[in-house]
Amino acid sequence: MKWDWGLIKVILSVLEQDQNPFDWKKNLQFDGWNKTNVNFHFSILTEAGLIHSRKISNDSGET
Repeated sequence: MKWDWGLIKVILSVLEQDQNPFDWKKNLQFDGWNKTNVNFHFSILTEAGLIHSRKISNDSGET
């Protein structure tokens, strides 16, 4: 999967504007991007050390 710089910009902007960025909700959604793409970008931003996140799975084991 390729990096989507537009999505990266949106994620970082949302985190910057959030009053409590460490209290994230499980079902965070971004209009125009699917869950798989958003999860991938959270992973690469975490691996790069730009954000702190963790994987959350649902009852069926999906992340």
